[in-house]
Amino acid sequence: RTHVPARRPDVPGAMGSGCSACTRNSRVVACLSPRAAANATQGVGTVGGSGEAARPRAATEPNGPHEQHSGAASSSTTVPEASCLTIWGEASGAWAMATDKDAVPYEQLVSRCSEDGAVPSWVGSTIAKDVPRTLLEGKPPPGTEDQEALSRLLCALAQWDPELAYCQGMNYVARFALLASDLNRPRTQDHSPAVGATGGSGSGTPAKSSPCGGREAATFWLVACLMWNYGARGLFLERTPLLKFYSFCLSRLLEQRLPEVHSRLQGLDDVLGYKWFGTLFTTVLPFEVAVQAWDLIFRDGLPALLRVALGLCSLLAPTLLAAQRDGEEAAEVVGRLQRQLPRDVAPLLPPGAVPPAEGSVDDKGQPAQAAWERTAGARLVEAAEGHGCPPPELEALLAAFRHERPGEAADLGESFSFEAQAAPAP
Repeated sequence: RTHVPARRPDVPGAMGSGCSACTRNSRVVACLSPRAAANATQGVGTVGGSGEAARPRAATEPNGPHEQHSGAASSSTTVPEASCLTIWGEASGAWAMATDKDAVPYEQLVSRCSEDGAVPSWVGSTIAKDVPRTLLEGKPPPGTEDQEALSRLLCALAQWDPELAYCQGMNYVARFALLASDLNRPRTQDHSPAVGATGGSGSGTPAKSSPCGGREAATFWLVACLMWNYGARGLFLERTPLLKFYSFCLSRLLEQRLPEVHSRLQGLDDVLGYKWFGTLFTTVLPFEVAVQAWDLIFRDGLPALLRVALGLCSLLAPTLLAAQRDGEEAAEVVGRLQRQLPRDVAPLLPPGAVPPAEGSVDDKGQPAQAAWERTAGARLVEAAEGHGCPPPELEALLAAFRHERPGEAADLGESFSFEAQAAPAP
């Protein structure tokens, strides 16, 4: 993993502005504790001394973007489909961020990227190397126009948040968001993601659904919101503080809840955490399955990553344990599954499930493979919903992390708290 930190004067209107004098710990706290930042705007307190404000709460999310829910949303009343970009943008508050009076328009950020010194040359060169090789299974390699759009988005993000700048893994997150923006999905009556629903397909119309411009601009603000308000930037900051912590949490949660799987992995769970969380599952799961994982993230907040990981491990448990009985080494079976999963959802489905014939279509005339993947995604969501991670349990893991790995925990900042990332279940 390569992180390229950008050090330059503050960008007016950027979320990172005004923080050059902050210590790294307070800066990390500001980016990892979005709910605490929201409290600061309401007079409850400040975040790491920075005093930065989080975006206004969207009208469609009475308890903010990190409220946890129980049960699959497929049981909720659904309304006509919309593009992922529309659903996620409305649920997350990305549109409020984009239309804030102090926000710098995306087009202006892109224009500034061509100015000398706006983005350090090594940031631009690293992005230029990574963009052509940002490959997602089941999707064609990015063409010239796709590469240009992805480069613009990543360079604008590096300018908008100069401390975050760019880290490998962000390219996959951004390209996935661009591709998913045109996918239609069901949504609930309150316009939040219909988590666990198996319907939806075809092209959306994100440019008409977004108040902040066309598809590319709207996707930029969605990714910016994911990084800032949901705290995902902590996965990509220098020293990757949140990535180390979430990998630690996954290992401990597996030990407690799926001890056979934890024992079978023989320490590889830490490695899996880095790969899974470091790309927000975009390189690990088939496209349609990853979309449903993102539904969970935008509905429940970043801690949903842990639930998805636990759900995934529970579905893979039969394969892992069967391979152990057959004498296959842990590293071999994990490597095989890592290669298989992005293109074949069979390990996520019940034994005996028959995949559709290649090139076949469903009763709606849509590719049957996509419907097959959505079914697998719904099963993963169901498994993830069965692994609730209440704040007290997560706070206990945080205390253990601070005790056992004080050096790594210091990068999180003393004020970091899961309670600031996710509200208690209603």
